[in-house]
Amino acid sequence: MIVIVLIILMTAVLFMSQNGNKAQENADVAARQVAAQLRSLQNESLNGKQTGTITTIACDFNFDATNGDTSYTISYKDCDFHSHIAGADQVIKLNSGKGNVTISNPSGSAVSVSFGASWGNLLPGFTSQITLTSNGKNAYVCVCGPGNIFDTKVASCGC
Repeated sequence: MIVIVLIILMTAVLFMSQNGNKAQENADVAARQVAAQLRSLQNESLNGKQTGTITTIACDFNFDATNGDTSYTISYKDCDFHSHIAGADQVIKLNSGKGNVTISNPSGSAVSVSFGASWGNLLPGFTSQITLTSNGKNAYVCVCGPGNIFDTKVASCGC
């Protein structure tokens, strides 16, 4: 009887430990996803990419998310009037919708990063920390001017 109780307790401890690891893994995967998306958007701005089947040339490449949301939006603005290019938006779920991961930043405002065409840099001195959270476990993406982007488990970017 004692052996059975010990096995049950050990199984419960192992299960709880794995749940915590899964939440951290979900946050880490989402951080890598966001960092890769930001690098891709930066590369698009360097190459002057036209968006999909849209023939309008894009000059502003934007990453936006509402604080606490589980997805983010990629959008583009034209070169002439810097107005939104209709039909070019992409809404992307964090971590493919697995693990209930949310996106936020320390200021509590919306998450927004923009790259301009042909230089791919952010404004000098621009720093943004994006937090990805899954069940209380955090991972971070740091975006530092003039264009350094990396994911980390440390809550300070140190740009």
